[in-house]
Amino acid sequence: MTVTGTVLDEAGLPAAGAAVSIAANGVAPVSAATDAYGRYSVTLPAVSYFWGNADKAGYETTSRDSYFSESPRVLNFRLFRPVRVDTGNSIHVFVTTDGSICGFDDEWFCRTIRVSAAQSGALVVDGTADDSSVPLTLTIGAVDPPCCTASVPKTVRVGDEVLVYVLLPWNGRVTGVTLRPSIR
Repeated sequence: MTVTGTVLDEAGLPAAGAAVSIAANGVAPVSAATDAYGRYSVTLPAVSYFWGNADKAGYETTSRDSYFSESPRVLNFRLFRPVRVDTGNSIHVFVTTDGSICGFDDEWFCRTIRVSAAQSGALVVDGTADDSSVPLTLTIGAVDPPCCTASVPKTVRVGDEVLVYVLLPWNGRVTGVTLRPSIR
C-alpha cells in the first residue's frame, strides 16, 4: 500500500526537506523526505493501522497514527517550533488536528510547551481554551495513565525546564489555548 501526505509548518506553509517515517506492526519503518511542496510518499505492506513521525531541524517531532480500511491512505503532519515560557508569564498556542497525538491510546490532540522555573516551588499551570465549549486538560511532566484528569503540581527548582502538555480530545474540536504557569 502507498501512504501519502503533506507536512506543513505552523504557518501552514509546506515543510520542504522534512523527514517522515511510517511504520506498522511487524513492518520495518519506511522513511522519505518531503519535496518542495511538503509532500511525501512511502510504500508499506498492506495494513489497516500505521503510525509515523515527521521531523525537521528547528521543530518539535510530530507523531500521528491512522486506521484505514480502504484507499486513499493519507497521513498529514503539522510541525511546530519549540515553545518556551517562564513561570509568571503567559503564552497562547494552537492545537491542531494534524499536529501530534499523545496519551496512552493516542486519545488526545496535543502540544508540548517547555516551562522554565523562575524560582523553586510547586509548578502549576492554568489554562483557558479560546472556545470555552472545548474540554481542556493539562499535564505536567508526562502523558501517562492516569494522567489526563487534572494538572497536578510538580516540585521544581529554579532553572528547571519542565514539559507541559496541552491536551484536547481527539474526537472533538481544536482551539487555541492560553497557558499561565506559576510557582506556588
